[in-house]
Amino acid sequence: MALERSDAVLQQAIHLHEKGQLAEAAVLYRKVLAQDPKNADALSLLGVIEQQRGNAPAAIDLIGRAIKIDPSHAAYHANYGTALRELKRFEAALESYDRALALRPRFAEAFNNRGNVLRDMKRFDEALSSYDRALEVEPAYGDALGNRGGVLGALGRHDEALSCFDRWTVLNPGNSCAHYNRGVLLQTLKRRGEAIAAYERAIALKPDFAQAHNNLGNVLAEEGKFGEAAASHERALQASPGYIEARMNLAAILRKQGKLDDAIAQYGQVTANVPQYPDAYIALGEILFDRGKQEDALRAAKVAARLKERPSFPHFSLGLLLARCGRREDAREFLLAYLERDPDDAEGARLILAGLGFASIPERASESLLRKLYSGRAERWGGAKSTYRGHELVAAAVEKLRPGAKGLDVLDAGCGTGLVGDELRAIARRLDGVDLMPEMLERAKESRVYDALHRGDLIDFLAAHPRAYDLVSSAATLIHFGDLQPVFRAAHASLKPGGLFVFTLFPSDESADVSVAPLGGLAEGGCYLHGRGYVARIAAELGFSVALMETGVHERHGDREIVGLVVALETR
Repeated sequence: MALERSDAVLQQAIHLHEKGQLAEAAVLYRKVLAQDPKNADALSLLGVIEQQRGNAPAAIDLIGRAIKIDPSHAAYHANYGTALRELKRFEAALESYDRALALRPRFAEAFNNRGNVLRDMKRFDEALSSYDRALEVEPAYGDALGNRGGVLGALGRHDEALSCFDRWTVLNPGNSCAHYNRGVLLQTLKRRGEAIAAYERAIALKPDFAQAHNNLGNVLAEEGKFGEAAASHERALQASPGYIEARMNLAAILRKQGKLDDAIAQYGQVTANVPQYPDAYIALGEILFDRGKQEDALRAAKVAARLKERPSFPHFSLGLLLARCGRREDAREFLLAYLERDPDDAEGARLILAGLGFASIPERASESLLRKLYSGRAERWGGAKSTYRGHELVAAAVEKLRPGAKGLDVLDAGCGTGLVGDELRAIARRLDGVDLMPEMLERAKESRVYDALHRGDLIDFLAAHPRAYDLVSSAATLIHFGDLQPVFRAAHASLKPGGLFVFTLFPSDESADVSVAPLGGLAEGGCYLHGRGYVARIAAELGFSVALMETGVHERHGDREIVGLVVALETR
């Protein structure tokens, strides 16, 4: 009778467990074990609950006892492997899954979970093979499809990954996670409209899906829909008040909207709930500095600095804030620490260090920095005509010096998304474009104004095309070059006699030939300032005469106008 009663209690416990009522189920599993200490099922399932609660050591103890009682039960070995994975004991976890599969060769869940361990170990091809085995057993196994899609996406095999997620949503249309994961990939692919639809579908199926609300907010923010984005992040926080990522995202949007008091309040909530979160202190410091409260900003920076041993610490952001606060030596420490982690310098730390006087000025901004800047700008640049004027300065200079010109061979060096090409198409017999960034070239291609587009370094391209062009234009490109001699030399070689080289720079008001642009905007954008005398001197040394050199509004940032220098050089 006792065993029959235990069986009934066990079944009741399993029912509660499946419904997610872990505490209630655990009580009943322990009741079974009080009556029958060697009930292997109760031991294993109680171990599963401990693993679900995040107590992997207890899970390993309980499931290990179950295995000693009955080593022939495949599910016990599989559960043991899951607990071992939580402790990052990956090799031992694989052995457990292999034992489970030896006992039950068509154990789809074991294949799937084995694949997860292999993914953690970055053995991606083996992980894919394990997921494939799971799907051979259960073709509609949603978790395996999702995991397989995640690995394929991480490997850059995006079409195959999307096929997995599409199949998952077809086979499991009511699974909110399927639509959410599909949305994540679509967002990565910048197919934002489809990503929004996927997240909205996930939310319709699970209205309190905090991660879907948060990601939807991120996509809406990328689309410039800041009001809707803020509302999505607020809904994420309603579903999960402790969701720090959503609160940080909401604060960032409020900051972009100019709602600085509200942003400060959100960052304050982050620091109150998670005092060890340096990004929030740094963001607070940036707002306070922009408001003229330098001492308050510095206090926030010092709090962040005390957290520097934390993983993924934002060394560059803190270094930049300290530099803006005038703490040069402290800034140097954090900028150098950042460079140890990222020698390719995707944030432009070497430029900042040069501006602080700790390093020589780099010849040009790093390719990693420019790739980071322009991969994002490529999507927005076409809509930047209302704020960006560099292309108009170049076109006006050409019209002033070559009024009514027609039939010119033109190269747009650093063609960006085609704004200059659009201005010069009417005077060109042939219009070529060259740019280093593939995202920019894609947008330039969409403009349909170029006869040919080339990916590559503009200096190399110019040097490889001697006496090919009547006009070389370059708007908002040489701003990223410190030393102008190499590009002037290459441009001169590519121009026909009497040809024009027209470009924009940011002018220096000081006597320095070349300097790093000031902090607070242009420096972080990888920009330099150039002296007029320096430009004229280098031009003369390399066979140019200065046909035009004048200032004009290059771009607007809110109410602030950024003055540019438009220069036209003519080959002698």
